[in-house]
Amino acid sequence: LFREACYAIWDYQRGASVLGSKAATIVYIRHFAAIEMDITMPQAERYCRLVRLIDGVGANPYETLFNLAVEHPGGLA
Repeated sequence: LFREACYAIWDYQRGASVLGSKAATIVYIRHFAAIEMDITMPQAERYCRLVRLIDGVGANPYETLFNLAVEHPGGLA
C-alpha cells in the first residue's frame, strides 16, 4: 500500500519538484506517503530498501520474501 501511496502522490504532482531537486522531490513524496499510510519515516525508508532489494534480485518476490523471513525470523533491521 505504501508503494501505491507514493505513486498516487507522484502521479498527482507529476510536474512539480522541490527546489528543482530530484532527491528532495523523492523525499517529499516518501514523507507525504508515510503520513498518508500512518507510518514513520524510518519504516518508509526500510520498506523502500526492501523493495529495492526484491526488485534487484529479479526472482519471484514472494519466494524472496519467504526466504528473507526464514533467514531473519526477527525481521530485518
